[in-house]
Amino acid sequence: MEELPRAAAALPVLPLFTLGSAAVQLAGTVEAAFLRHRRGDGAPLPDFDTFRFDAEPTVSAAFAAGPVRVVPSITFRYTGYEASLSGAEAHRFAGTAALRADTQASRWYGDTLHVVNLSVEAEDLFALDVSADELFPLDATDLLARYELLGARVRNRLLRRRAEGLVQVLSVELFLAWFPGGERPLGARGDGLFELDLEWSPRAAVEVHGRASVELETGSLETAALEGTWRVRDDLRFGAGLRHLEGDSDILTVSAERRVETRWRLLVFSQVELKGRDSLDQGLLVQRLGKTVAVGVRFGYDPGDGDFSVAVRLELLARFRGGLERDAAREALRWRER
Repeated sequence: MEELPRAAAALPVLPLFTLGSAAVQLAGTVEAAFLRHRRGDGAPLPDFDTFRFDAEPTVSAAFAAGPVRVVPSITFRYTGYEASLSGAEAHRFAGTAALRADTQASRWYGDTLHVVNLSVEAEDLFALDVSADELFPLDATDLLARYELLGARVRNRLLRRRAEGLVQVLSVELFLAWFPGGERPLGARGDGLFELDLEWSPRAAVEVHGRASVELETGSLETAALEGTWRVRDDLRFGAGLRHLEGDSDILTVSAERRVETRWRLLVFSQVELKGRDSLDQGLLVQRLGKTVAVGVRFGYDPGDGDFSVAVRLELLARFRGGLERDAAREALRWRER
């Protein structure tokens, strides 16, 4: 699939009004894209291209019921297509109602803060007037399907006091979901789902991330991923990751990143399909680092198809994407002070 181009924006949260103790607000996302699928990419799909506009505003309210925060919300979604599978325009409307209740507890153990988040949630995509069968499956947006969800989530975090402040060392999140109708988001099937997310920083220079998804009805491992990065020096970092996909596919990715002076960065990476012993993708990314944005050019080669590719990449620097660890620490302290 090609994006020629795709532009998306998350709208800032807009306070609407106060209803009793509940603060009602509006948020959302907007996306516009020219999308094209080319025959010959390895998928048995025809050539197809369309302009697509997608808007997803959400109205939510948040209020406290003792130590529990309750957040009801309703989301309306409009997606317009220049062309559908029939060749005509398509206009899809969807509606989702959700309710979430969560609470948090924390405790200090010396210089380590243990934070536990507990939440339960219900979600119902109750309205959808255009079936995914009428749309070309370019990406997840086009695979939207009706579903009902009941879920519970537990997240444990360990934050350690260091010279730079509280830093997250470990995060383990467990999510259990039940779909009463047997339909799941994006058209997947199955009555139950279990997910695990792991973030671990055993040392300041080492980070490990893991994720797994298990279909409860069959007990099968749908997807799993484990990746690690090691910052050898401030200007040199290595990475490796293994991704498992249901259908007997295991993909190994290795990378090396070198920062040249203070403004240039080189990234070399390789992907290999372990089951078939096939080389999937080899690439080189050259980036120029600005004050807020990194501008780069990516050169790629796919040995399987014999394709060379060149792409331009714009990336907002991490310090402007928001310090997740600092936010987590501040959130924990705010709850502790209540």
